[in-house]
Amino acid sequence: MKTSHLSLKLIMLSIFVSTTASFSWSQELPSVELVQSMTSAQLQEYWSQAQSQGYTLGQLEQMARLRGVSELDIQAIIQRIQEVNQVEITERDNTSFINNEFGVVPDELSQKSQVIPAKKSTVYGKSFFQNPNINLEPNLNIAVSKNYQLGPGDEISIDIWGAAQKNYTATLSKKGTLVLENLAPIFLNGLTLENASKKIKSRLAGVYSGIGKEIGADVYLNKARSVIVNIIGEVEVPGTYSISSLSTPINALYAAGGPNESGSFRSISVIRNGKKIAVVDIYSFLKDGTSTSMFLQDNDVLLVPSYQNRVYLEGAAKTTGAFELLPEETAADLLYFSGGFTSEANKKEVLVERIHGAAKKVLNISENEYAKNTLNDGDRLIISTTSDAFTNRVSIQGEVNVAGAYPIEEVNNIKALLEKTQGFTTKALLSRALIYREENGFQRELVSFNINDVLDGKREINLQANDSVVVLSSKLINSDLSVQIKGQVVTDSTFTYYENMKVGDLIALAGGLKYEAESSTIDIYRNNTIKEGSDLSKRLKASISADFTNATQDFTLEPKDIVIVRKKEAYFEQKTFTIEGLVKKPGIYVLRKNRYTIYDALNDSGGVLDEAFIAGIHIKRQNTNNDKNKLKRVQEKLNDVKIELVDYFTVAVKAAELLDTYGSPKYNIELKEGDRIIIPKYDSSVILNGAVNLETALTYSKKLSFKKAIYAAGGYSQNAKRSKAFVIYPNGEIAVKKHFLFITSNPRLKPGSTIVVPTKEERAKMSAQEIIGITSGFATLGVLIRTLTQ
Repeated sequence: MKTSHLSLKLIMLSIFVSTTASFSWSQELPSVELVQSMTSAQLQEYWSQAQSQGYTLGQLEQMARLRGVSELDIQAIIQRIQEVNQVEITERDNTSFINNEFGVVPDELSQKSQVIPAKKSTVYGKSFFQNPNINLEPNLNIAVSKNYQLGPGDEISIDIWGAAQKNYTATLSKKGTLVLENLAPIFLNGLTLENASKKIKSRLAGVYSGIGKEIGADVYLNKARSVIVNIIGEVEVPGTYSISSLSTPINALYAAGGPNESGSFRSISVIRNGKKIAVVDIYSFLKDGTSTSMFLQDNDVLLVPSYQNRVYLEGAAKTTGAFELLPEETAADLLYFSGGFTSEANKKEVLVERIHGAAKKVLNISENEYAKNTLNDGDRLIISTTSDAFTNRVSIQGEVNVAGAYPIEEVNNIKALLEKTQGFTTKALLSRALIYREENGFQRELVSFNINDVLDGKREINLQANDSVVVLSSKLINSDLSVQIKGQVVTDSTFTYYENMKVGDLIALAGGLKYEAESSTIDIYRNNTIKEGSDLSKRLKASISADFTNATQDFTLEPKDIVIVRKKEAYFEQKTFTIEGLVKKPGIYVLRKNRYTIYDALNDSGGVLDEAFIAGIHIKRQNTNNDKNKLKRVQEKLNDVKIELVDYFTVAVKAAELLDTYGSPKYNIELKEGDRIIIPKYDSSVILNGAVNLETALTYSKKLSFKKAIYAAGGYSQNAKRSKAFVIYPNGEIAVKKHFLFITSNPRLKPGSTIVVPTKEERAKMSAQEIIGITSGFATLGVLIRTLTQ
């Protein structure tokens, strides 16, 4: 059963079973036998009483543990309660307890406030108190310290063995006395377990005369009492806690969540009867495993003050974060608490950022001063890592058989370093090599030398630390030699030229030929020696087999050649279009010849259906990037004209005339890739849009005219541009008003038509001041003209 360490600070409620099967709370713990002997109804009644008092199953479990009930007995009791009441311990809460007349009950205020912060703290030691997997509960199954002081409520067991055998189990009374059979009360309050054992054995000697000889006696603590302690100050959850008398200050602090972000980890006071009796340093416990060797007693107070001196550690330390130092502690102490340097740390010196008035200053502390320099509150100590620089390394790379780095003590000159490489590759350029030389970590110098001169002893060059020698390749002499391939290959690119490279080799490097490539005639263009009247390049041809089987007869390339692979003659890339609507076979079709028309498409799709609206047939055509670019250029020239760049536009089709003339070129339209031929169903509506008083849709009839449709829409609006009104027919055609002298003829309507009435552009009205200004200007101009003409 998984339990939380914070919930282990509770005392188990005890029960007893009366003859009427009713239960009440008392100071005595039930035995496992008592719980197991209860009926299901009795145990359910007990659990109901516990819940009514505000207890959870987790609290009962922890109260039993702190009362000294063995772990096996606790698990047996909890399992029995769970089986009968179907209860699960889904959550443990850290609940503090206070005393009242009913015994030990949870402090509701403390219960609500005890929430361990979810945010991980950078304060050293805080994570210890935030770890839910740590259990600091005193273990009664191990030997109790002889320094443990007995008090009321402790249960003592005495085993008599040898010539006489007897077992005594008794609890110290409220007066601190132990009452044994046939003996007067023994006062043990305040005695250590060791001294109490001597006193008990001394009193038993009056009953067992052979004690110490043929009769032995063992005295041990069977169950520890509970004590009430107060934890105050800068802790996560201050309050009053009921804990085992075997608890140390560390146990109690753990129950309260430890010091908070402002709390001290180094100067925690234990106050007893108004006097400070001990100071707890949590760092000693965390680093050395040592702590104040004392047990808490009733009404002890743990006071956690605010920290006084906090410093921050960053960089290459094993533990970084905020540390609390005592006034006399130094940088060496801080490094000790952090675990020391990491492997890559620069251990020779550290940097300290220190608050200096309203600003900051920095200072370096060298290795021999770590134990001498105390740190101030707010100091930030930064540990840097070692650099990648070497102090005695030289290296060689390039066209050598064995490249690598060597200590300068072994190879202090170029000749010694070259001998380490075991020779050069066949590509090595022996007439020139380079030394890259560093100064203060930067490459400052480039030294060139002839390898043959060094090997022959004609030149000697001493090496310096961090020198890097490069043996060059002879390819550098012709490093820019390349060939190009373009056209119908998978990858158009430029490739490095190699001796005896064939056209087929270059095609293979380019990923091979595309399907549409013509391999029988491939053009090769070569630089021509420029003479008077000659061409800059000459054109060559090669015949390449598609499977490259004629490699021996293949054309040999030269540097800077350009290979062009052309497309097959009359190769046609298949393109598609779509027919939608009321045709016999709608769907995707292929433009199967160079000039493929809408009439061909209607025939290939099986013809239009009887229900098709012939007058509404139109084409939706993609507005290509080229078309959009043309419109943009027009718009740039006509600044006052706004052109909307749409993805599709409508191509009008005079379908009735097209079908009546069996595809006459006058009405036929050539299709393009991506075209969508729309054959709609009959539309009997007429739609009015734009500057009319009511945008609406009307039912078409032969009697419905343009004028009547406008009237049905409530007439023109005030901002209507009447003369520019037009009609869009269902096939995409547009009809406008025609004007002759004073006569205006309106376009006629068809089913599916849309009437569009544009809106006048609003012109800015002149204010009275502007009108007066213009009038005054004309008057002044008139006076000036008369003056000049006199």
